[in-house]
Amino acid sequence: GCPVYVSDHPGQHDFDVLRQLVLPSGNVLRCRSAGRPTRDCLFKDVTRDGRSALKVWNRNYVNSVVAVFNIQGASWSRTKNQFVSHEKPIAPASADVCPRDVEGIKERSIEGARFVVRSHRRGDIRVLELKETVSVMLAHKDWEIFTIAELLVSGAVEFAALGLSAMMNGGGAVLSVDSIGTDVNIRAYGLGDLVCYASKEPTSVAVDGVVVPSAFDSRSGALVVSLGAIENVHSVNMKW
Repeated sequence: GCPVYVSDHPGQHDFDVLRQLVLPSGNVLRCRSAGRPTRDCLFKDVTRDGRSALKVWNRNYVNSVVAVFNIQGASWSRTKNQFVSHEKPIAPASADVCPRDVEGIKERSIEGARFVVRSHRRGDIRVLELKETVSVMLAHKDWEIFTIAELLVSGAVEFAALGLSAMMNGGGAVLSVDSIGTDVNIRAYGLGDLVCYASKEPTSVAVDGVVVPSAFDSRSGALVVSLGAIENVHSVNMKW
């Protein structure tokens, strides 16, 4: 939920990374609060034990996010009063990510709710129970970000809005989701591709009142809709 601070030297920015953080207007898809370590990280040494990854959770308007980092290999030296790197080879770090990593998600969801989990870099989509996990193995300095959205039931259709595929916190673009019968309405901010999960392919998708094509993968349930090239608040209607 904080401003983005970039510490690159002038002329050495990685614009591919910056474009995943900041929209063309300069707006940032911020979370609703400060990021905090997940409970299972609190008593692990994620910089020196050689196996544990750091997990940080936060909430958006509609969904949640868990980021995972392998920060093994460097730690604060009390004698040198600075960060020091460890010379030994740094092994990959592993982590299990589950919806329960997000504090309060059980209390904020309906009883027996299931959740859709999407990885940002790999694009994998899984449907999980509250305590089910998806495992990730990260090389040194590697990272992954998972969007977690409660699975909504609209008639015979299961659905979740996950966010903009090109943004690290793409879930922050989803402002609201509601359903009436077999219609789902989404308000989303930004531009580019909006990724959702659906158990069935919709019969019609409209963005700002105009019917548009969509791409549906029946194996993963991924449903991709283009919001267009104009950064704005868009209304998306889907019918089944």
